Amino acid sequence: MNNLTTEKRTLHKGFMSLVEMIASYTSSDGKKVKAKFELLERSDCASILLYDQSGNVLLLSQFRPGAVCHSPNNPEVLEMISGVIEGNDSPIETAIRESEEESGVIGADIKNIKEIGAFYLSPGGSTERAHIFTGMTDLSKIDLNKVYGLEHESESIKVTIQHVDSVLNDAKNLNINVTLYAALLNVKSEISK
Repeated sequence: MNNLTTEKRTLHKGFMSLVEMIASYTSSDGKKVKAKFELLERSDCASILLYDQSGNVLLLSQFRPGAVCHSPNNPEVLEMISGVIEGNDSPIETAIRESEEESGVIGADIKNIKEIGAFYLSPGGSTERAHIFTGMTDLSKIDLNKVYGLEHESESIKVTIQHVDSVLNDAKNLNINVTLYAALLNVKSEISK
C-alpha cells in the first residue's frame, strides 16, 4: 500500500474512543482509494494463561457486555488473565500485575514465562492488539472460592481450573475469545513435549 494519508475525527471519547477515519491510498492493484471508516481506538492489552505441569489451566469467568448480543442468557466469558497496558508499563509487567489482581498469583510464582506474540483482535474496526503470554505456576494454591478483580473496575471474577484438553474439546460450546484459544493451543504444545 503506497501513499497512505489519513484524517481522523473523534466521534466519542471515553475509556475507548470512536473515531471516523478517512484513508486515501493506492491499493495493491494501483487504484486510488478514498474510504471512510469508523474505528474503535483502544489501548493494547496483555494476557497470560497460567498452567501447571499436568496441563491444567487457570481460567476466569466474568460478565462481558459484548457477549450479551450473542449470549443474553449467559454473558459471562471464559478468559485468561488480561488487562489494559497502562502508562509506561510493558506488556509482561501488565500481565503480571493483572495476574495478582485477577487470580492472586504473584509474579515471583510464575515460571517459564513465554511470549506467544502480539495479535490484532479486529483490525477492520479496532486498533487494539493483545500481547499473549503463557506461564507455569502451582495451581493448587489458588483460592477457587474467592471472587477476584477490582471493585472500582466493576470486576467480579470467578476463577476455575480445567484441563487444557477439556477446554479445547469443548471450545465450540463455550463463550471464549480467540486469544484464549491460541494460548490453549500453545500450552497443549508445551505440555506435549
